[in-house]
Amino acid sequence: MARPKKHALERRTEEVNTRFTLLELDHIQNEAKKAGLSRAAFIRKRSLSERIVAPQVRGVDPAAIMKLDKLIQEINAIGVNVNQIALAANTDRRVPLGSEHVADALDAMRQKVETTLDELVSGDGS
Repeated sequence: MARPKKHALERRTEEVNTRFTLLELDHIQNEAKKAGLSRAAFIRKRSLSERIVAPQVRGVDPAAIMKLDKLIQEINAIGVNVNQIALAANTDRRVPLGSEHVADALDAMRQKVETTLDELVSGDGS
């Protein structure tokens, strides 16, 4: 009598090729032997059931990230204004009112970015 066929989702049809050093492979084979498993079964079991903890990023303050996000939004808004002014100037249209303040806004933004980056590097970012 033939073995019953597995459901399509239970069939192992996909393959992953991985390279190991001789020491790594020897370790895997020894651990598989201790567990009474084939090498493939051991690797499958370890990769699908062992909990892997992502490393924590050190020294990054969430408040500093939010501050940088806000700066990026402000820089993008200024960039949109600069593009509108450039378009108007290049199509011989009248330059919008207030465009003379764009250089001042860009300089202020540059100073904010420098200050924020200095705070992040020195660890004072909050």
